[in-house]
Amino acid sequence: MIGSSCRKSNYSPYVPPPQTDSLLEWKVIASFTNRHLLDIWFISAQKGFLLADHLYQTSDGGKTWTVIPNTSSIKNFYYLFFVNTKYGFAYDSSQLARTVDGGATWTVKPLPTGVVTMFFTDAATGFYSDRTGGSLKKTIDSGNSWKNILKNNSSSDIYYPYFFSADTGYVATGQGIFASTSDAGETWNTSFQPTIHSGTSMAFNSYNQLLFLDRRKGFYAYPDGLKKTEDGGQTWNNAMNVTHDMTSLFSIIRFPDPNTGFYKGLTIIYKTSDGGQNWNMNCRVGDDFITGMSFVDGHTGWACTSRGRILKLQQ
Repeated sequence: MIGSSCRKSNYSPYVPPPQTDSLLEWKVIASFTNRHLLDIWFISAQKGFLLADHLYQTSDGGKTWTVIPNTSSIKNFYYLFFVNTKYGFAYDSSQLARTVDGGATWTVKPLPTGVVTMFFTDAATGFYSDRTGGSLKKTIDSGNSWKNILKNNSSSDIYYPYFFSADTGYVATGQGIFASTSDAGETWNTSFQPTIHSGTSMAFNSYNQLLFLDRRKGFYAYPDGLKKTEDGGQTWNNAMNVTHDMTSLFSIIRFPDPNTGFYKGLTIIYKTSDGGQNWNMNCRVGDDFITGMSFVDGHTGWACTSRGRILKLQQ
């Protein structure tokens, strides 16, 4: 998501020739005509939110959707992120939207610089990667002010953060740097980990995602699949390659429980039931691509697509 060329709202990747959907455990539960859906997030089995040409909400598990009043300024935002059922955020390349009442009302504020990735640990503390300055920024006042807490020698590097708490977290960068902190970003342990990005030429020009299940076991989702660490990021190995899927500029990984995880490529959702040891195709769309996914547990989840479909996993 560097610059406007990789934005979800105007990104037009190669779409494969028409083919039959292989939805497997998923089914289409709703469709939007002529809508490019950007992201989806559920805070319960019934209540969820959707970013598209407007900000939508559902209270029936995704079957029907209505526009949230007074949210016209949030249309075409890219990403949703809730820290609990009450506090949530949405953002695009230069603005942050925040709700403190479970999505009923939202306020929008500008960001000091362009943003690539963002992560909040609670209602007040968040981090984002500065698209223009090549630094990781932090807020402790819900986005009212930000300061640099990590920067390497490159002004164009991208930071992908994952934090357990306001004090403790990890960061991987597009140029292969891995860093950890236990004092809220005051000091960092850093190392160069070229194996994080080995085998791909597009990792730097993409929206990647870092996720840790505990202090040692973590995953890094990037265009060609998943990397995995068992030692807190000191070494990384291939967990899954997706060369048979098309390269995705928006790689998303979710683990609703320690054993069950999902990775989103461009047209396929992959699933693990053994903590990431093995991965199998869980859903494939045809002449479409998947833009977002959300889970409330290992058996119930949703995904949205570029061509306006809402998919639901319900085992």
